[in-house]
Amino acid sequence: MTESRPTEALLPLMQAAFAAGGVFRLWPSGRSMRPLLREGRDSVLLAPLGDPCVGDILLARTEDGAFLLHRAIAVSEEGVLLCGDARSLPEGPLPREAILARAVAVYRGKRALSADSRRFRAYALLARLLRRVRRGMHK
Repeated sequence: MTESRPTEALLPLMQAAFAAGGVFRLWPSGRSMRPLLREGRDSVLLAPLGDPCVGDILLARTEDGAFLLHRAIAVSEEGVLLCGDARSLPEGPLPREAILARAVAVYRGKRALSADSRRFRAYALLARLLRRVRRGMHK
């Protein structure tokens, strides 16, 4: 059984796991990363952020204190532009200091998909291409 807690309360636990050289498993809420992540079913394994890359799923905190688990669609000197797979409008650019962690795996039940796998990278590319189609549909 999993306990539902606001992300704010999980932040010290996540930071402690990272400080000990570990990873942190998070069950995200919301619909912005559908169809890849579904609330109540899927989870992500988070690790400390190295250099963010386009296609990475990143946990970030916005200026207003909200937490986002979205895909990086652009990385520049200004920061990182994030967008959920089910969204057409991006968030940011957020400064790199706002990025808290990177998803290294996605879990569906006990099945894991590594973020470094070809399958995951192919899905990330498809999600970015479909974002352009969604943006056109919203106009």
